[in-house]
Amino acid sequence: MKTPPVVLKTLAAALAALVIAPVAHAQQQSPKGVNAKKFKVAVVDIGYIFKNHEGFKAQMESMKGEVSAIEKQLEQKRQKIVAMEETKQKQYTPGSQEYSKMDDDIAKAK
Repeated sequence: MKTPPVVLKTLAAALAALVIAPVAHAQQQSPKGVNAKKFKVAVVDIGYIFKNHEGFKAQMESMKGEVSAIEKQLEQKRQKIVAMEETKQKQYTPGSQEYSKMDDDIAKAK
């Protein structure tokens, strides 16, 4: 089964957050620029960028919308399967051909 791109994007964002959080914490422990001249290194506040970058925020909102739409679709499919199972139990007798066909249809839907 192929993983939907939305799931991959969400996982990538979560992974980025997990990597960035310790870095941001470590940056808060020492005064700004204390070793900048010594090591000739610049520090970039990635958390600030993610929090304030309009393009990134727009992409996150877009992904949230996509995830919400997929969740709605999955809930509709789940409700359909539940309805099929109820119909099978109420309308058909176990062991009948119709009962077996409904079992097959439910299995395919799942």
